Amino acid sequence: MRSTKNKMLLLLQFIAVCGIPAAVKGGHVEVISRGFPGKPMTSINRTWLERETKGNFNCVVLLLGTNDACNSKVLSDEKTFEKALNFTVDTILAKKCKLVLLTIPPCNESCLFRRHKKEKFGSLSPNQRIRKFNCIITETAHRKNIILVDFYAVAAKYGTEGNNSLLHIPDNTGVDDGIHLTARGYCLLAQNIAEALRNAGCTNGRILCLGDSLTYGVGTSHASETYPAQLKKFLESSKK
Repeated sequence: MRSTKNKMLLLLQFIAVCGIPAAVKGGHVEVISRGFPGKPMTSINRTWLERETKGNFNCVVLLLGTNDACNSKVLSDEKTFEKALNFTVDTILAKKCKLVLLTIPPCNESCLFRRHKKEKFGSLSPNQRIRKFNCIITETAHRKNIILVDFYAVAAKYGTEGNNSLLHIPDNTGVDDGIHLTARGYCLLAQNIAEALRNAGCTNGRILCLGDSLTYGVGTSHASETYPAQLKKFLESSKK
């Protein structure tokens, strides 16, 4: 019963106002959240990207790739993923704003395989796919001199099982998910991004958080728990 209820709650979060931008203003920083649950990197085209990044932003924070690696309906191969990533990065950089890339956090495969058929992933497991895509993200960031936040390394320290995991799993929240983050996970995500932005001297102006369900905040119980909302708080607190 609990599993069914939790799945319904997650589904409702996916559907509700999906992709509608949310902005949190205050002080000298404005954080705009545009998260699209289920969206893979390889689905991005110029029209969509120009629409979602329309406006003057000091910085864009990009977190995409979980669906390319873990969603059996939209899985991507390495070559296609790299091409899509480079197109996205180059289009954003052409706007003359700072860009932050994030590596994809690991998943709990046991939970994932209750929703997705294992055979759909072929010879590479979801976490193997995540690691390969993260290599591409990391290499791209280094090659193009882009700010990189290795959130995979952060989340991996807490594991994908047990009460300490940053993922929603039966062990810690009773939710059979394995992909989306707990409130603590979103908080640590925001903290690491805030630190990277402070180090880069980008703590003012308009910051766009662009991504999939991890940006949208699936798994949170309140908008204030999403990473963009917490990012704004961390950036503002550093100025006091």
